Amino acid sequence: MDDLVIRDLQKADIESYLAHIVKYAVKNGIEYPTKRIDTFRAVLQRIVGNASEGEALVMENDDGVVASAMLDYFVDFSDGKTRNAEIMGVYVADEYQRCGIAGQMMDELFVRARESGCKRVFLYARTPSAKQLYAKLGFKQIVPDEYNGRVLMYLDMQ
Repeated sequence: MDDLVIRDLQKADIESYLAHIVKYAVKNGIEYPTKRIDTFRAVLQRIVGNASEGEALVMENDDGVVASAMLDYFVDFSDGKTRNAEIMGVYVADEYQRCGIAGQMMDELFVRARESGCKRVFLYARTPSAKQLYAKLGFKQIVPDEYNGRVLMYLDMQ
């Protein structure tokens, strides 16, 4: 595991990233309609190479990408100025799960969110293991989404 490196996602990585997300969804019985994948693609195309919009990261070794995640920045609609972010598309290859990889990716996203001035980071958790990981990292549950079986969670950055 010592040869793992986190780097910024490049435009050439987008389709591979999306393939990992679909693979994860299928494995976990999550239905991702084409519209949702198109949304991920649009977000990635907007943020790759544009750090003011967000961050997209991959962790890789000599064999290729083993993990990925993205951070999409937005301004809080309640006041029109507070900067927040949503973490999306977290993926860790099966053989690297339960090795601390997701935590490392999240830590790097937290650093970048703080550096960009984010007050709060949000995410949706679907699987029990994801909910447990995010709670361990300090995320608090806001509301469950009974229709989609996911939970909205947040973490204060400051």
